[in-house]
Amino acid sequence: MKLAVFDVCGTLYDSNTTFDFLAFVFQYNKKYLIFQRLNKMFLFKAVNYISYRYFHYDIVRIIATYFLKGKSVDEIENLASRFVDEYLVDKKIHYVHSLLSKYQDRGYKVVLFSGSYEIVVKQIAKKLGVDAFYASKLKQKGAVLSGVYDKDILFDKKSVLKEAYWDVEELIVVSDNRTDYPLFEMATKAIIVVKTDKMRKYWHKSNLNNMQIVGYNG
Repeated sequence: MKLAVFDVCGTLYDSNTTFDFLAFVFQYNKKYLIFQRLNKMFLFKAVNYISYRYFHYDIVRIIATYFLKGKSVDEIENLASRFVDEYLVDKKIHYVHSLLSKYQDRGYKVVLFSGSYEIVVKQIAKKLGVDAFYASKLKQKGAVLSGVYDKDILFDKKSVLKEAYWDVEELIVVSDNRTDYPLFEMATKAIIVVKTDKMRKYWHKSNLNNMQIVGYNG
């Protein structure tokens, strides 16, 4: 099997789709707007950085997700569809979208791998016509969301990939994400999408010998 794996946030779209989706859903929610302001405070960011860097625990992401508690699954699915059509459409990284189409045309099995919400990535996959997707699943209680993760794959993509696809002859991985380094190591070819010169320099210093570094325009 020839497999092409694409990240979503910062790769297909110039967006953190988790937080941008939450901002889309709660744009008129006063409590969430206060939370957004607190999130920008230095102390808040410093604590979260330490937690994320050393313990792989994103406090801000966990708290933000809790705002979804009690929301109808149907309502959030409808909002996710609107989010892709109304917001993400203007955040496309067109070069990477053309790259995805190229691998589809060449007969690769194209798969989306993202730490973002499955409920959002499902809509993206549907609109792009990709073969499959893997993302972080939110826990449900009946027809409503519980505000917590059922399965978070942000730091677990390698094991998910190995379990789902064991007969891969050629693996292409396209991502901007440093947490996808384990996937890059597995890849036949790692296409790393960078937005800044700082990130370009970062990846040039890595010990990957199978990488191609591209900007938003190729």
